[in-house]
Amino acid sequence: MNKNPLTHVKATPVTKVGNKLGARLNLIFLLILAAISLAGCDRFDSRATGPHELPVADAAHAGFSTERLSHLTEYLEQALQEKDTPGAVALILRDGQVVYEQAFGHRTPAREQAMTIDTIFRIYSMTKPITSVAVMMLWEEGAFNLNDPVAMYLPEFRDTRVAIKDETQSNIVDTVTPLRPITIHDLLRHTSGMTYGIFGAMTAVKQQYLDAELTMDTFDGDLPQWVETVARIPLEAHPGERWEYSPSPTVLGRLVEVVSGQKFGDFLQDRVFDPLDMRDTDFYVPAAKHDRMAEGFGLNLRGHFEELHPVATPPRLQPGDSGLVSTARDYARFSQMILNGGELNGIRLLSPKTVDLMTSNHLGPDIDKGPSYLPGDGYGFGLGFSVRLEQGVSALAGSPGDFGWGGLAGTFGWVDPQEQLVLILMVQDIRHLFLYRSRFRSLAYAALTRKQESGERGVR
Repeated sequence: MNKNPLTHVKATPVTKVGNKLGARLNLIFLLILAAISLAGCDRFDSRATGPHELPVADAAHAGFSTERLSHLTEYLEQALQEKDTPGAVALILRDGQVVYEQAFGHRTPAREQAMTIDTIFRIYSMTKPITSVAVMMLWEEGAFNLNDPVAMYLPEFRDTRVAIKDETQSNIVDTVTPLRPITIHDLLRHTSGMTYGIFGAMTAVKQQYLDAELTMDTFDGDLPQWVETVARIPLEAHPGERWEYSPSPTVLGRLVEVVSGQKFGDFLQDRVFDPLDMRDTDFYVPAAKHDRMAEGFGLNLRGHFEELHPVATPPRLQPGDSGLVSTARDYARFSQMILNGGELNGIRLLSPKTVDLMTSNHLGPDIDKGPSYLPGDGYGFGLGFSVRLEQGVSALAGSPGDFGWGGLAGTFGWVDPQEQLVLILMVQDIRHLFLYRSRFRSLAYAALTRKQESGERGVR
């Protein structure tokens, strides 16, 4: 197991000098230090001097069996070989400290570079919780109400229609006015009536989504143009009627732009990534980091091969549903912030009550979950996360109130407030994402030999 010492840099306090000469010497000293710091950097990055390494704890002291954790290591080593997966990074935190951190295999299918813990991965739908945090930060500032119609801010949705399909679902015979407008709340909990084209039985609406080529590597336009395009496609269902997995968070990304006056990516950088020291999270990988990028395998979706989207250059489209890249450590910092009630290392992004709201179930009994409900049995859905409703029902290990979400290429992030756990798995193999996800989670919990002393927190 790799243990990484803290690399926190403490600034040397400057003694106050009561005369002009002392003050000038003091200023000169600070300028020299700044020049030395800048000399070693091609581009000064204010985050480079901040604490980035995660504190490390002895696994046994944190309530884990080292022998049982070795079962997780053995499984991943064997499974990666059997499934022809290049490599993976696995990370477990308890009480904000690393108890397990391992890199396996190689970064790419060519197997030329060994996987390292700082490898950068496409996180696809793990972008969604980050978008939700951005939205809720603006909500906390009074920018909007969650039950506001999104058309109040994005007029493209004023004339949205709902499709009426024939019995085969393959033809749209008419469109009607929605029973009520799409709200910001709907976009956050996937009840907007929008859809993806790749989950569940194919319909005429889903085919329109596929035909519009709305992904960041196929759509020829920016976020405002994307919103204009998607708003013209009729809804699959009436808003608030059904949980339907969709690119709704990309609409939320545009909402962030309109309300904040910043590009979506700039807002995330200034308000989320920089404060949390998520230095490797962005919508692209700069040239200096290309050798740290993980590559993997695509998947045959609806009859065509879907490759992992290109990330070597800044994209025109910054989608809030799937566009980010990140590392295990970066996403662990984000997850720990949520687990801490909206704060990390003295930096607060959200209030604890807002985090409670986000990680509570927002799907009432009147909402149809449909046949392809991705959170699965025993889980509801909050504002960007699936949320466990009770012990049992779900076959996955966990605790009531645990929450998280995964990405299409195989990445996975989970938080268990009851046990003060953060689980992160990074892999780029769409073919086996559910296998790795469920087995990693099961083996991580199996290695836990002491329950959290603070007691059960229950479902929020």
